[in-house]
Amino acid sequence: MNLSWGQMLDFYTDLNNARKEKDEKYVEDQYIGEEIIEPDEHQAMPFATESKQKAEDEDTGNLLGALKEEIK
Repeated sequence: MNLSWGQMLDFYTDLNNARKEKDEKYVEDQYIGEEIIEPDEHQAMPFATESKQKAEDEDTGNLLGALKEEIK
C-alpha cells in the first residue's frame, strides 16, 4: 500500500512539474508580464519628454525671474 501511494505521489508530482514548466514556457513565449515598447510607442515618448522639459523650463524661468526680482 505504501509503495503504491509513493508511486502515485511521484506520478502526480512529476505531472505537476511538467505542467508548471509548460506554463512558464508559454508565459515566456507570449511575453506575458513583460512590457515591450512597440516601435510606434517610441515616437509617442518624445512628446512626453518635450512636455516635461517645457514644464521644467517654465519652472526654471519662474525661478530665474524670482531671483532677478530679489536682486532688484
